[in-house]
Amino acid sequence: MNDLKLQIAQTIHNARQAVRWKPESAERHLQKRKQRRHLPETATLDDYENQIRQIISSGSSHIYLYWYENVPYVTVVTSLEKNVWLVMFDLNGIMETAFVVKHPENYLHSPEYEYIGSVSEVLQT
Repeated sequence: MNDLKLQIAQTIHNARQAVRWKPESAERHLQKRKQRRHLPETATLDDYENQIRQIISSGSSHIYLYWYENVPYVTVVTSLEKNVWLVMFDLNGIMETAFVVKHPENYLHSPEYEYIGSVSEVLQT
């Protein structure tokens, strides 16, 4: 688990430097967040990426691993502007998604999510 925590810490560090998206997906994600009113209509991709960096940079954010077909995805969760936001990326730091979680108490307690610790705890490893 320590090797995995080190890998998670490195992934978060890299994602803080630059949000990297799968080809052609950044704008699609931005538009979806606007449609769902997670972001204001005037939000730009820079606004969205700054919010993502804010979430993954907060020491009080919580880190989970989301397991899908035996592949772990780093998932960072925190409250921001009266909403609980979830940011997910692969271990290479490529964004999967970032969105508002409506019922985090149910969502994050599903068996696919494994709690790792706070950002500050994990980055100390």
